[in-house]
Amino acid sequence: MAVDTIARALALNKQGGGSGSSSIETIQVNGVTQSVVDGVVNISVPAKTSELTNDSGFQTSQQVQETLQDYVPLATYNQLLARVEAIESSLNQPNAAILMVEDTGGATT
Repeated sequence: MAVDTIARALALNKQGGGSGSSSIETIQVNGVTQSVVDGVVNISVPAKTSELTNDSGFQTSQQVQETLQDYVPLATYNQLLARVEAIESSLNQPNAAILMVEDTGGATT
């Protein structure tokens, strides 16, 4: 349930509106009852990915770099990294697009 939906439900409850005669007595998030302090329920929502738990094992950029360095010669790795950084910066431009083509072993541009 979105936070704004919860806020609207609480406002209706406070005004005595809404459907039915029941009132909200407890707010839970994932089964955990939230405390009410001075009439306010503070539900913390992560704003950064660093505040989340990586329970799926996604690799960090550092781990990817370390893995690539094990398999790609350093000079090639640095060239690849420079190209990736150039692509990233170009994506900030309006109407940016990436064209990917198969490497046929021919000449590069």
